[in-house]
Amino acid sequence: MCFVAVAGTLQGQTIRISTDAGYVVASLIPSTKVKTVHADRDYYWVRARQLNITQGGIGGDLLDGNYTAFYPDGQLKEQGRFDRGLKTGEWRKWLTTGALAETVNWKAGRLHGDRIRFIQEDSLVHQQRFRNGKEVHRRMKIVKAEVTGTEEGKKKTGRSKNEPTERKANDELEKKGEPRTQDSPKTKKRFWERFRPKDEPDRVREKETQ
Repeated sequence: MCFVAVAGTLQGQTIRISTDAGYVVASLIPSTKVKTVHADRDYYWVRARQLNITQGGIGGDLLDGNYTAFYPDGQLKEQGRFDRGLKTGEWRKWLTTGALAETVNWKAGRLHGDRIRFIQEDSLVHQQRFRNGKEVHRRMKIVKAEVTGTEEGKKKTGRSKNEPTERKANDELEKKGEPRTQDSPKTKKRFWERFRPKDEPDRVREKETQ
């Protein structure tokens, strides 16, 4: 449940709405400002000291203008704009740590443009694109690779960044007469190894025992 605290009349005033998850600062306009209510869109409105969200319906004063939600400690939670009860323009969400969690674009209450969600401390991004509320594209991408051997490293070099280290470790094992058990599945053979017959090691052992 949300409670509204405001001095004077609600219409055209900045209000503070207290919630269990923090509080919201926004402003209101009379519902009479809306002539047409769209059945497929969510309207944000306030009545009897409560914030409501209704699809295709209005029952009180509408949120309009800048909107900012805060966590209980005052950290930003969500920020954007309303136009007569409908979300519009770019909206942003943050985690309790202050890290950006999502950016999303709205147009008259419908998703329109890019929606980007940041996963794994900003390193992995889930990106969607909408047009008038319908998804037209989506993809996953890496925007910052802090760990070696990532998909981004493989894309640039064609192989894992750990490959030189793996080859060196296996060369040491070979010197000691131990099997090369640590090879990466994608590690390429050295040029001269490509022409060695598969049964050559067995022939060498036979010569050594004679």
